[in-house]
Amino acid sequence: NNDSGYSNPEVDALLDKARAVTDQTERKNLYQQAQKIIMDDLPYPLINHGTSIQATSKKIQNFLLMPDAIMRFTEVSMK
Repeated sequence: NNDSGYSNPEVDALLDKARAVTDQTERKNLYQQAQKIIMDDLPYPLINHGTSIQATSKKIQNFLLMPDAIMRFTEVSMK
């Protein structure tokens, strides 16, 4: 997902190269270079972390609150 619409030809080239490289050390280095540029550009500053409020009951089994606030129901069931 590129919600910010971020575009940087240097980053794109590094990511394309990293996807094609099989040597894990080189791949890691390329991703780190891309990450540094992205952090310097700061295309999507995160300045707020909202509060996630979820309601449930004792009848609900295996519902876990996740840090990303995305609800996952594959393991959820009712008594």
